[in-house]
Amino acid sequence: LNVITLGVINLRYPLVGHDYTLALPSFLDTALHYRLNGFAIQWFTPTFGGGIPAFPNPNNMQYSIPTLLAVILPPWQAIMTSVVFYISVGFIACYYFFHKILKLNWTSSILGAFFFSANGFVITRMATGQLGYFSFTLLALFLIILFDERLTTKIADALFGLLVASYIYSAGYFIIIIFGLSILMLMPMLFLYKPELFQWKRLFSIIFV
Repeated sequence: LNVITLGVINLRYPLVGHDYTLALPSFLDTALHYRLNGFAIQWFTPTFGGGIPAFPNPNNMQYSIPTLLAVILPPWQAIMTSVVFYISVGFIACYYFFHKILKLNWTSSILGAFFFSANGFVITRMATGQLGYFSFTLLALFLIILFDERLTTKIADALFGLLVASYIYSAGYFIIIIFGLSILMLMPMLFLYKPELFQWKRLFSIIFV
């Protein structure tokens, strides 16, 4: 999966996706901010044009995985490493959810994980450089947190909050909207397939907290 995706992204290198023309300079800008100010919030940057808001911008990715990697790696290598991370974690999370929670057989679980973590939607977004969509592959983590009984409610509360925060600070606010709409379709199907998964008190407690 990673080899195919990296191959598509680098097919015409150095002529890469148009949105990378925004992402890569912003990585350098944030890396410079970190070197001068440590990991303080970058409220404003004078780097582009006459200066623009940084942290208040919903598309800002100061505390995202690609941006933090760009502190120690060249920007393009940080992107490639992030792609491998997101697809790998997404694949493992999907397989775990299908096989361990839904109790599907291993072949169905692998196919489901493959179709979700490296489908055309994910690959094309990564190829064009729409970094806010990278975290789309991690949506299965939400389902694991909600339905895995091996996680105590307190741990699930903390993980769910951290995951939502990571989406917000990775310019993935619209992914939360996509997931919210998708869950309206997914929940009835899960309930019909495996109603014993639904411990309503636990679910509402985690989401509320």
